[in-house]
Amino acid sequence: MLSAFIMPNSFSKTTTIFFPLLAVLLFTLWSTPIDLAVSQYFYRQGEFDSSPITLWIYHYAIFPAWIVVGLAICGSVASIFLPRLKFFRPAFLYLILVLAIGSGIFVHAIFKDHWGRPRPKQIIEFGGAQPFLPYYKPRFNHSFEPSKSFPCGHCSVGFYFLVFYG
Repeated sequence: MLSAFIMPNSFSKTTTIFFPLLAVLLFTLWSTPIDLAVSQYFYRQGEFDSSPITLWIYHYAIFPAWIVVGLAICGSVASIFLPRLKFFRPAFLYLILVLAIGSGIFVHAIFKDHWGRPRPKQIIEFGGAQPFLPYYKPRFNHSFEPSKSFPCGHCSVGFYFLVFYG
């Protein structure tokens, strides 16, 4: 009788982990053609899209995250002088540390500098000199020009805003 109560709960925990992992593994099988197709969409006449809106997004998309962190820093400093803000100090610190550790340390300092995946403009398919590498095949000892395509720094800053979901 006891096993009837244990099994559904165990099965639920197992499926919660198993099916998302299975989905990621299956996606990996088809990700290379999708990756090249998406890159091809932005490639026109020997160069990648450099329209004003694309360049604006590229240069300014990180500013909302910097504004949030700037406000969190101001809030942290203000909480020293304003006792009513002391309650929010852990939240301010959390907002600062998530961006610093997540995007700053993990993405830029660890993965991006050492993964060795060439950017789309550096691969042979788009007029570059390097072979295409899927995201799941790191090249740790690369000797080509800076190859910092994976992971995407802009996307990591976008994912930073998931900090407010939960």
